[in-house]
Amino acid sequence: MIRERGQRAWILEQLRAGATTEEILAESKISKLVAEKQEELVNLNEVILSSMRIEDRIAIVRLDGLGIRSNGYHVTAMAGDECDACMIIHGELGADFGDSRRYPVSASFYTNSFLHRRGGIYDLTALATLFDSDGGGHANACGCRIKPIEDGDVVDREVSEDDIERNISEWLKVWSKR
Repeated sequence: MIRERGQRAWILEQLRAGATTEEILAESKISKLVAEKQEELVNLNEVILSSMRIEDRIAIVRLDGLGIRSNGYHVTAMAGDECDACMIIHGELGADFGDSRRYPVSASFYTNSFLHRRGGIYDLTALATLFDSDGGGHANACGCRIKPIEDGDVVDREVSEDDIERNISEWLKVWSKR
């Protein structure tokens, strides 16, 4: 990350000095970074495709425990016209906000803005706030923490692997009533 920040600063300095895109890309440190990012994107695409399922026009992607993240534009672009929105699960069980390298298991919800250019068909904050009072964002892009639930109610214990699927199941019930 520090290396990338330094390279971004270098690129900005080159642009300020009038360098062309071709000149910047010809620099070995930049061409190497571009190649690394291309490889990361290929790997991320494979992970998304292998874990994506579409239920009732919402794409669900489980990235939890993998140490990687993506965004709604990426997922909905890959799902295409088959989805009106997506749900991305990311982070790690047992992690808390404030952990320097780990992120708590959470969900992000995004409208397929390629298909719905003027806003989604459903206010996704209804999903983000179903179990997490701190969840939210706006109608077309929001998120929340995965919560420990039993019989549809939040309980006081650590989040488990089963809770992830229970949260997804409950969100799908709400989504089905849109």
